Amino acid sequence: MSLIKHPRGPAAFRVRLAVIAGGFSGLAGGLVFATAHALLIVPIWNRMAFGLTSAAAAGLAAGWAFVELGFEPTGANQPPPRGAYAAAGLRFGALLWLAVVPVTLADTILRLTGVGRRYELIAVAVAIGLAIGGGLLLGSRLAGTRRAMIAAAAATLLLTVAMAGPVPLPNGRRAVAIFLSVLPACMIGGLVLGLAFRGIGARYTGALGAGGEAATISASGSMAITLQTATPSDAGDIASFLSAAWAVAYGSLLTPDALSAVARAWHHPDGLRRQMSDPRVAFLLARTGAGALVGVATVKQSDDARTVSVLRLYVLREYQGQGIGTQLLNRALAAFPGAQRIELQVAEGNPAGLSFWTKRGFRACGHDEARIGDITLALISMERTIAA
Repeated sequence: MSLIKHPRGPAAFRVRLAVIAGGFSGLAGGLVFATAHALLIVPIWNRMAFGLTSAAAAGLAAGWAFVELGFEPTGANQPPPRGAYAAAGLRFGALLWLAVVPVTLADTILRLTGVGRRYELIAVAVAIGLAIGGGLLLGSRLAGTRRAMIAAAAATLLLTVAMAGPVPLPNGRRAVAIFLSVLPACMIGGLVLGLAFRGIGARYTGALGAGGEAATISASGSMAITLQTATPSDAGDIASFLSAAWAVAYGSLLTPDALSAVARAWHHPDGLRRQMSDPRVAFLLARTGAGALVGVATVKQSDDARTVSVLRLYVLREYQGQGIGTQLLNRALAAFPGAQRIELQVAEGNPAGLSFWTKRGFRACGHDEARIGDITLALISMERTIAA
């Protein structure tokens, strides 16, 4: 995901924090795995120099991926608690393990068919390809940016190296147990990553502050974009932005009168200010260094706190494809860590919107319609569950 930096620090501030924390997490995960190996098979403490070095390297890459994939918790109105970082780290570790599972499964098939023994180079190539491919898929599904895909691929490849390659499952039950022990090792490593990231960041003023503090992202590695919580003084600017965004997205579906009706009903500054004052709403903006508004995200938590509705997410067309929308969304959703489900609606005539949400794991779950003046706008309801 797009590179995050501290507003008063170097450009790679947050990534550097995560990489440092990742080094500790790699060592922790390596020690957990070594302990499991000693209990299940034989002690390998005399070989831990390479093991811990490779584990630390995997941890460094995992720290980078942690930020790029959007696992860093961010509260909309207050700094996230340690528990949010712990939970994010545990989820991240579990997903990292799942991403490398195909490496061992494919190796098992090659061993059972005899291909792995006869053609070792093919087995190695398959393992490397699947390790990289698992990371690329993880980055694509969770963030959809090149940086996220590269970071995740580096993490999964180095994790496979730290495991000394695929686990030979056909060797017996203890091999299977060792393979399964990698999961808690990854999760404990992720837990240490999340907590260390928060602990190191807390030593810097505002490093892990609330969503109300500005955070800067580097769009496509060049232009700096600032993410910040909307304030009542922004309402007029937001109203103009949303009217322009709707004209671009739905100008072919709605008449000018209908677009004006939308602006009055949904984008009036007074209504926007009411949303900003609602404690269940996270309302975020993306601005250029010159202050121009280029993105808006609004999400709302349900009364039972289990569902979060994405009310709007818009990025100017010339700034799309640079990770801005994904960062806005992740930062807004992180304000409600207890949510179990995300829901939204997209107009049937908005293929770009449908593609964006589908790539991020949302699926269509129904149809609805909205009356705007004399026009009926057909809507597709979409949802995605959030892993516990």
